[in-house]
Amino acid sequence: MLLGINAMVSSIEYIHDAFRDTKLERVFTSGLITTFNVVAVICAVLATLSGSKKYVHDAPMQGSDTTSWDRIVSVQKRIVTWSASLFGLFLVTLTVYPGLTSRVRTLTQVPWLQNPSVFVAWHMVAMNTGDLLGRRLPVLLPWLNVRDSRIALGTTLLRTLYVPAAVACHVRSDQTQSFSDTFFFVMVFTLGLTSGLLSTSFLVSGPQWVHGSSGVCMEDVTLLHEQPESQAPNVVADEDAAIASMLLSFWLVCGLAVGAFVSLVANMLMG
Repeated sequence: MLLGINAMVSSIEYIHDAFRDTKLERVFTSGLITTFNVVAVICAVLATLSGSKKYVHDAPMQGSDTTSWDRIVSVQKRIVTWSASLFGLFLVTLTVYPGLTSRVRTLTQVPWLQNPSVFVAWHMVAMNTGDLLGRRLPVLLPWLNVRDSRIALGTTLLRTLYVPAAVACHVRSDQTQSFSDTFFFVMVFTLGLTSGLLSTSFLVSGPQWVHGSSGVCMEDVTLLHEQPESQAPNVVADEDAAIASMLLSFWLVCGLAVGAFVSLVANMLMG
């Protein structure tokens, strides 16, 4: 997800040069990201609606369209905490990166780092390296997976500290005090690391939690051959987990869109 956003940011660099040294320079990139993500949210909503209609006609579910929507709402109620955690995770990530972090400039006297394009490029490398490593950690170290929704929400709230940390870096030339370049790069790396790790955990653990809470037991499984497939407990649990995955993906995109919008507003306020 973040790699796609970075590709989009890189592709508009030439257009960005046209706004160099103007009031629009600092908000240009964030504005395009916001537009992109708003369109993505609309597409996600349309996909959810069309997918739900197809699910009503094709899936072995009893009842009408209303019953199907009631089931989706029921699953959503069971993953409210997971949804809020995933939404907040990407809201914070997109608020900080790249809208705020791309404003930071070096405090050192190293000539090549004083080039804004080079400095921004290196911070993108740090972010994506952390994100890639974070997505691999749940596979390499399964004990790092977040399986408790309360811990998930707590870690998401804790990540809001990245916002003041980013603002405290050298984002304005007239700042009298700001964090060092080392702190900035460590912050960006851990932002990507936690984003990759937690997003992977939430997208896996949320549906697993729904599947495990669907009331499937071994006694029910032994009766599968005596029940219609549409009434089999494990099939119902699988369907609920699939709905949970769809809903979590929707909230992920919403977090991206709202985070990009907040980043745009923050850049406009900072001037």
